[in-house]
Amino acid sequence: MSARDKGVALKAYPRMSFHISIKGDSEMNYRIEEKNSFEVFGLELQTNVIDGQCYKDIPTFWEACENDGRCVALAQAAGKKPGELLDAGVTYDHNSDGSMKYMIACIKQSDVIPSEYTVLSIPNQMWAVFSVAWKSEQDNGNLHDIWGRIYSEWFPTASYEHADCDFDLELYFGNEESRYGVEIWIPVVKK
Repeated sequence: MSARDKGVALKAYPRMSFHISIKGDSEMNYRIEEKNSFEVFGLELQTNVIDGQCYKDIPTFWEACENDGRCVALAQAAGKKPGELLDAGVTYDHNSDGSMKYMIACIKQSDVIPSEYTVLSIPNQMWAVFSVAWKSEQDNGNLHDIWGRIYSEWFPTASYEHADCDFDLELYFGNEESRYGVEIWIPVVKK
């Protein structure tokens, strides 16, 4: 029997190919910092990480709070001057079902906080602090990219692991004259 004969069982193999993926081709600027406990207060959002829902909900939440005046009221409650940035974005209350909370926050400087705001106590912690090039909301893609790279590239090769602390932070600073900046603060412990 030959391959040309009818009814002969034959085998086919798909064409072999190779795929090379290179990661780690761009630097990540970070430092390790110990920070004493502090408190933040602000506006809460319930969201989840399933299918990246939080990456849609959080910018929408910021936009709504800016448009309806809640961000201005929060800045005033924190004693900020007009035009100053709010201090932080905080993710917390992470659950196994993917749900979590997010807060647009200011660092608590006074004991008197209006009752409409939630107050969070951030514990004394060691943090991996990542600097992010950010000038405006148009750079949110860069910010989201760094978040992803921290978990997919940095943690697998670092001598640190995520600490048993339920807070991840984005701290915002600067102004139009000095330029804006963002730092991502991830709680860590040595492996």
